[in-house]
Amino acid sequence: AQRRVAELKKSISSLGNINLDAIEEFQRVNERYTYFTDQRDDVQKAKTELLKVIADVTGEMERIFGDESAYTEETRNNLKNVMMLEEQEDFDIPIYGKTGMGKLEGIVVDAWYTGFAEKAEGNIYFCIYLGRTDEKDVSSTAAKEIAVQIVSDYCQK
Repeated sequence: AQRRVAELKKSISSLGNINLDAIEEFQRVNERYTYFTDQRDDVQKAKTELLKVIADVTGEMERIFGDESAYTEETRNNLKNVMMLEEQEDFDIPIYGKTGMGKLEGIVVDAWYTGFAEKAEGNIYFCIYLGRTDEKDVSSTAAKEIAVQIVSDYCQK
């Protein structure tokens, strides 16, 4: 029995010193984990909501300008004339879009540019949404510039 006690003491001793701060350390790490998990969940929720909005908007563009449109060609052409991007000298394909923004107490809180590029093989629909970001250019003009760059890059592939 004494030999067994000696083995157990040696085994316990080999575990090292007791960390008396382990409980506080666990609480600190657990708080950070919970905080970052909540942040991740918020980002995932926002992403899901934005993807739904984008799908709704591009779906609406498809409904209006797509092959199955219920609108007459004259109506679609009138809309396209209003939506035509004026500065198109650098592009081989026509781009049509509509800007918009939302303000709260005089501050731009979101901006967007939605539309489509007309290619022979079919329209490319897009929707760029910019939410409020402090000290960043959140404007419909910035959203339009981003959209035009993405469409241009995509069409040059």
